[in-house]
Amino acid sequence: MSKRTGMLAVAAGLALASMPAFAQKAARKPSTPPKAASKDPSFTDDMEKLTSAVGLTEDQQKKLGELRTARDAAIVKWDEANQKRIDTVQEQIKKGGGKNARARAQLEQQLKGLQTARRTFLASHERQMFAVLTREQRGKWNAPILAEPVLKEFAKVKLDEEQTQKVRQLCEVRGQGVAAPVDPAQHEGTIKALRQQVFSSVLTPAQRNELAGPPKAAPKAKPRNRTGK
Repeated sequence: MSKRTGMLAVAAGLALASMPAFAQKAARKPSTPPKAASKDPSFTDDMEKLTSAVGLTEDQQKKLGELRTARDAAIVKWDEANQKRIDTVQEQIKKGGGKNARARAQLEQQLKGLQTARRTFLASHERQMFAVLTREQRGKWNAPILAEPVLKEFAKVKLDEEQTQKVRQLCEVRGQGVAAPVDPAQHEGTIKALRQQVFSSVLTPAQRNELAGPPKAAPKAKPRNRTGK
């Protein structure tokens, strides 16, 4: 190190030492803006997890990336066109919802309609992206989401390993036929059908009896009064 270089290094060190602590930290490591968290979750949020779970090809990853970018841009435009209206309705409800109950009900119906329209808009993009997956890939993604509530339903009867595997297979087959990523709250009918299928085709007779519970006792006859009535 030359004398000049050494002097510059010392000067830089002295300048850094004279800074406040927060300024020193900023000088040593430039801050980077945190990644914005999406308020609209998607099955494409974690592409590494998705690729590992279903085996996406490079072409599928590229296509999903393009569709996700288009989806995010479309949501921004939808919000720009409708958010002011949503805020206005919410503010009117907050202030009293109009002069009477009928006016409030109308405002609440407007808000519900706007919120439903947004969810429908998002769902259409999710289905479009999910269509990039093959039938088998859709089954692999949906299977664990369906299996969780189904297996929980039968935890009482303690399914063995073979039975548990059969349940997962049933969920995967059923998941192949669902055109969108499964949301337990939106696919209650699918989950109910799986539970019925597991009850009838996977459980043993003893497990079905245990799940159904002991037979109800016959109601006791009412004692007659002294007149025999």
